[in-house]
This record gives sequence, structure tokens and C-alpha cells, in this order.
Amino acid sequence: MEWLASFAQEEQERIEERWQAEEGEKLSIDEENDDDEDITEIGQAKEEGEDTDVTMDPEFPTAFMGPPVKCTPVAIAMFMAYKCFTEDLGVSMANAIHAAFIRHYDTMDSDTYRGRWHFDENKDGEADRTHARAMTMEDMERLLAYMQQQCPKDGEPKDLAALSLKAASLLFNTFTTTGFTLWTRNCETVRLQAKHFNFSPDPRPGRSPASVKYIKVSLKNRKNWQRKMKKGEHGLNGHTYNIHPQLKTPAIDMYTHMLRWKEFYETHLLK
Repeated sequence: MEWLASFAQEEQERIEERWQAEEGEKLSIDEENDDDEDITEIGQAKEEGEDTDVTMDPEFPTAFMGPPVKCTPVAIAMFMAYKCFTEDLGVSMANAIHAAFIRHYDTMDSDTYRGRWHFDENKDGEADRTHARAMTMEDMERLLAYMQQQCPKDGEPKDLAALSLKAASLLFNTFTTTGFTLWTRNCETVRLQAKHFNFSPDPRPGRSPASVKYIKVSLKNRKNWQRKMKKGEHGLNGHTYNIHPQLKTPAIDMYTHMLRWKEFYETHLLK
């Protein structure tokens, strides 16, 4: 942001001017004043660990660019103070800035920076997260068995309650198999839209269109993609996926569950 860059430059100039002035005063004292009390005070200050030098975090000018860094909270507070007191824009501006930054970081890289945040050098600034264990094949099989028990796939719904139950069952099976197959977190899976799917992809070279049986899914901003890009792991993002039928493992057959839910949605909910 221009304000941060301008402020950082002006502050650096002030620090240099003050440093030069202090150095001049020290030389003057050394040459003209040999007062023992002054020397004693200087020695005591050094022993107590006092440090009058002021240095700015080198990341301060770019504290609002990308993920939050150590000096981002200070930069936000200073920006709010500048807007409210220097430009006299009042408390409403402070509330607006506060809300804007919360939303900005809440939506950055899914929910990586959502909630209370503190800087951790070992984690490159990412907030602490308590994750549940990953779903296993056995978990998926139990989920499918339970859903089939609650809502058998055979037969058409006879009333509104049965229709609602079937809609929920098909949606749940599609959601869980999609997350398991693409290995996305729930917050990423719920953001998928029709534009991310291609249900009629081009046939592979040398194959007829009738032989094509897969769904193409395009994802961006996957989990940890920023960290991988920072490390130069550009080839590990995996943004495009070809989803094929897995009839031998129905508990994770995203292809079949997705098409069943899509057909049901178009038949019953889009009427």
C-alpha cells in the first residue's frame, strides 16, 4: 500500500536525522563535558540494557501484501490512527478498516488465517489449527452404509418428506466422496460451483466420444498452495483432475454419486 511505503520512507529519514543529531551531541559531550555523573549514568544505562536505537521491521512497507507478517498488526493500528486522527475521519473509519481487514484475512487461502491470529516464525505466520484426523476408507464405507439404510436408492419418493430425505442423502454422498477424492477440506468443497466441473470433456486422442467416461474438475488455491509456491514447488499444485468411475469401491465413487445427484437435482429441483 502506498501509505505504508511513504510512511516507512519518511520514518527512516527521521531516524537517520535523529541518529546524526544524537551522534553530534555525544561528540560535543565527549569534547566539552567530562562530568563524572554523566559518565556514570551512561554506564548504568548500558548495564540495564537500555536501547535507544529504533529500527523498523524490513517487511513493514509490504505488511498489507499477501499473508500477515509479524508487523502487520502494528501496521493496521498505525493506519487506523492515521485515518482517524490525522485525516480526522472518525471512529466509523476505524470500524470500516477493522471489518475490511477481518474479511480480507478470513477469506485468504480458505480459512488459514481465520480467527485469532499470532505470528509464529516456525509456521511462517499461519495460525494454529486443531485438525480432525483424515477420513479413511473404512469411515467412507460406514457412512455409505448408514445413508443407504436411511434412504435406500431403489424406488421413487412418494411424498415431500421422502423427496427431501433423498435429496439430502444424494447431496451428502456427493459431498463426502468429492472431498475424499479431491482431498479438499470442507471449507474448500462447499465453494465448488458448476463452473469448476466439465461433465462433457473432450475425448482423449485416438478415442471416440462414446468411450469418454470421466468428469474434469478444475481447482485453484488448494491447501498450502502459497507455501508450495514460495518454496518453488510449482509442479505440485494439481489444479485439474479427471474423475473416473470406481464401481468396485462405491463408498468413494465420486463420479457415480455426482451424476446421480446432478440428475436428481435437474429432474426434481429445477422443475
